Amino acid sequence: MKTSVCSSVRPNLFSILSTLVRRSSFSLVQSLAKLSAVRSLALLFSDVMDEHISPRQALCIVNAVAALLLTVFSLAVPLMFRLLCLAWLFVALRQCKAEGLGESE
Repeated sequence: MKTSVCSSVRPNLFSILSTLVRRSSFSLVQSLAKLSAVRSLALLFSDVMDEHISPRQALCIVNAVAALLLTVFSLAVPLMFRLLCLAWLFVALRQCKAEGLGESE
């Protein structure tokens, strides 16, 4: 009886926590996208990539670059840290794709 209660509570707790993380990260991205430095970075990326890049897309690019750098240069750290960096890289690349970056015209 206790195992069924625990198993039904865990998915609900996981969904609640993931919803909270998504909401807080979404509001953080929105507030960061309003900064003038991020807008300037978006203009720089727009000039380099020769297409319009929004501040939100610029944040996705910065996130992916940071994840790539930590994944590549984490050779002298434990395996678990390297795996976390690799997972972060995959998530960052999926976010870039969700924002419309990397799509062929």
